Amino acid sequence: MLLKLLKIRFLICVGVIAVASLLVIRRSAGVEDRAPAPRDSSQEVRNRRPLDAIFFDAGKTLCVANQRSGSLSFVDLSAGRVIHELQVGNSLTSLAALPVAGQAVVVDAGHEELIRFTWQDGQARVVWRLKISPGSVTVAVTPNGRYATVAALWSHCVDVFDLESIHPDAVPAVSAENVNSADRLLIHSKPWRRIEIPFPPRLQSIAQDGRRVVVADGFGGHLALVDLLSGQIVGTRLIDGHNIRGLGRDPLTGQTLLTYQVLNQRLLTSQDNIERGLLMQNVLSSLDVDSFSPRADSVRNSELSEVPILSLPRQELGRKGDGAGDPAGIAVLDHACLAIALSGVNELAVMKSPNHGNPAIHRILVGRRPTVVVRKPGTKMVAVLNSLDDSISLVDTDRFSVHATISLGTKGPSVAQDRGERLFFDAKISRDGWLSCHSCHPDGHTNGLLADTLGDKSSGTPKRILTLLGTALTYRWAWNGEVANLHEQVQKSQIETMHGEKIGAEAVRDLVAFLHTLPAPPPVAPLPHDATDAMSLQRGQHLFETLKCQLCHIPPLVYSSHESYDVGLRDEQGQTKFNPPSLRGVSQGWRFFHDNRARSLESVFSDFHHPGGTELDQNDLRDLVRFLKSI
Repeated sequence: MLLKLLKIRFLICVGVIAVASLLVIRRSAGVEDRAPAPRDSSQEVRNRRPLDAIFFDAGKTLCVANQRSGSLSFVDLSAGRVIHELQVGNSLTSLAALPVAGQAVVVDAGHEELIRFTWQDGQARVVWRLKISPGSVTVAVTPNGRYATVAALWSHCVDVFDLESIHPDAVPAVSAENVNSADRLLIHSKPWRRIEIPFPPRLQSIAQDGRRVVVADGFGGHLALVDLLSGQIVGTRLIDGHNIRGLGRDPLTGQTLLTYQVLNQRLLTSQDNIERGLLMQNVLSSLDVDSFSPRADSVRNSELSEVPILSLPRQELGRKGDGAGDPAGIAVLDHACLAIALSGVNELAVMKSPNHGNPAIHRILVGRRPTVVVRKPGTKMVAVLNSLDDSISLVDTDRFSVHATISLGTKGPSVAQDRGERLFFDAKISRDGWLSCHSCHPDGHTNGLLADTLGDKSSGTPKRILTLLGTALTYRWAWNGEVANLHEQVQKSQIETMHGEKIGAEAVRDLVAFLHTLPAPPPVAPLPHDATDAMSLQRGQHLFETLKCQLCHIPPLVYSSHESYDVGLRDEQGQTKFNPPSLRGVSQGWRFFHDNRARSLESVFSDFHHPGGTELDQNDLRDLVRFLKSI
């Protein structure tokens, strides 16, 4: 019996070693073992969260990219149902059609891949997968189909890929059985150009000339115009606004259209200021790309604050008693008609310009959190993606009515964090629907602005809006650290800042559950790129410890503290003690201290000699900032 047991154990060990060896061999050959062959998953019960869509078959089929499920849904609009769903990735965030019929590319943010696929005769097939930068979120394709631009939010760059250089013979041969297998189609190829952007880029819009692309800040109000062929930034601009969530191009005028929000940083977050639309405006603007000067006027984060604010014409989307929280995607219907998703209030705004005077705005109730609007070719019908409903609303913009609502599939059970997510993006929990949590904390991060929220029990002392990413690791809340419980802070913000009807204890718990799922912002430069950089990072870490920064920013997990400290600064009411924000992902910020007085990480030390009058030479300053960019 004992011999039999030993023999069985021996065979198990041999099997484990064989499997491990096979994995080593596959990985050493550059083969990845993560995704099964794509399959039709349209009948699966799960949450999908649609984030982008394009039309195929001359408008008969809508292809939808799902973030939560990592799948592509193909919807027959005439039948009003999903006819095919292809599992292709982990977290799909953006789609772009190619000029070749039935071909497109999609960003898989989870696996950091750009995926080319085809749709033909009712079947979808992956052609190739291309490794892209961490934090990539959107893709755009030039009209001739040659170049694809991929914006990497957290990596602060736009990668340009020459699609014509990726030939079929660059993809390993595959059999019929594994033609869509992810490990057989992955290509490691450097981008044709990598363009560093002095802010975290999200949305993109190809200019009318097909050579330049407008790139929008993922959180604040910066814009850049990039020349794809030269790889140069033509110019940058700063608008008086933040949370740019709609970016499009008027095909008749060539102007770039954008939706965003405008926060009055000096007004108290009072009920009256919110009701009158004075605190937070939700607007549509247009921008002439030729207004960018022909010079690269900002190429580093430290210079962004010096860019003059660009004054744009504004069309306000809300009115007293009826806010239009969180405007998002735009669809141009003709020279006198636009459709705009109002994601915070679950509506579609159809704007028609009269012969004179202000445009008429018709608001149509759709699904939960509409974010993207795409026009059905040759018609006035638009498809609206309801991201938190897993549905599509087909809207007749002539009749201002929902023609049909199409489900993308049976959703999974609603858990606390999902319910909290819906509340986070819901402007209806504020007074008259003017703003949501997302309005000041885009996707949980920060718009980088000031707000006078009474959070520290004082008025006339606006404070910097902090990121909520990684808030589960935070010790205390409010700049004076007086709020010890996140549940209390959430309730306080909803009532005293947003002035909505008080939500119940269960809703507060749900919001907190959602916030606890948000990871800290990733550092801009987590790893050294060469030996010299590694030495700089090491010296910076040593300097961090020598200056005793760790006493207030306790490593290695939170880089914060539950105490408040006098750091030699005071606010308008004489307050001198502040609770230190976490340094996790500090490199993803662009202004610092409680009142944004420091315009860069370098300025914290060179201009304000933090901490405690510290004087650093240029070498030490460079090393310390390098370390901060790694945490």
